[in-house]
Amino acid sequence: MPVTDTAGNRLWFTPTQWELLVCNSAISETLLDHLGMPVAVRERLRLPNRAMRRALVVRDGGCVFPGCDAPPGWCDAHHVIEYADDGQTVIVNLVLLCRHHHGIVHRTGWTMSLNHTNRTHPDQPGDHSHFTITTATGLELPTQHRPRPPRPPGEQPPEPPLQRPPAPA
Repeated sequence: MPVTDTAGNRLWFTPTQWELLVCNSAISETLLDHLGMPVAVRERLRLPNRAMRRALVVRDGGCVFPGCDAPPGWCDAHHVIEYADDGQTVIVNLVLLCRHHHGIVHRTGWTMSLNHTNRTHPDQPGDHSHFTITTATGLELPTQHRPRPPRPPGEQPPEPPLQRPPAPA
């Protein structure tokens, strides 16, 4: 896939490299008239905002790849339905994956899909995976989610940080 950088140089990427590069990038669309003059620019929400990222941290607790213990700070927000395939940047289409597993999921033949469970109560035993990772050979792997553990009874939430005193006049 040829791409021109800002200096006018042609860069070439394989489709897999391109997909991984644009998975965590900001994209805007520019509409040009017949003379090549820009007439409209539209920003597409590509990356989750802070509130969405916090929600992903609460839901996923870190990398959701089975057996991975990478914390949320080491993770990218991956689009389950790829952004390039009109996947939206919404919580139900995002999942936290560490950089290593993010690259694995982008390999040819690997997919992710949302699980549609019929559980009516969160404490019901059974599948607590929100997504399924399918390998190129067809092996299905349920994602893992590590929500924050509940506070022990009677434990108070941590105190908010103290405000810095005002500077002397």
